[in-house]
Amino acid sequence: MNKYKKAPGPKGTPITGNLWSFWLELFKMLKNGHEQYGDVVRYRVLNKTYHLLTHPDDIKHVLLSNKENYSRSQANSRQLLHPITGDSVISLEGKEWQQRRRLGAP
Repeated sequence: MNKYKKAPGPKGTPITGNLWSFWLELFKMLKNGHEQYGDVVRYRVLNKTYHLLTHPDDIKHVLLSNKENYSRSQANSRQLLHPITGDSVISLEGKEWQQRRRLGAP
């Protein structure tokens, strides 16, 4: 038995998961996911799992406090997020991320 509890989220279809919802109405799907499932929502796109974090403490944990534990490139999130966010701290890594992060820091 897996000792980790999976985050809730929409089931999608058996093969493509939530791919069509992402493609057709991304922002509506993310908003509805947050409203229906809470601060952490699990999505599946083909054979990859993605999580939407909306609580500021969770976002800080992933993007700042423990960034070395999370790889955007390994999750292919850059390909998923870049069309939406462009070259932002959400989709960048490494030196590019550090430069953008410094620009946005108070």
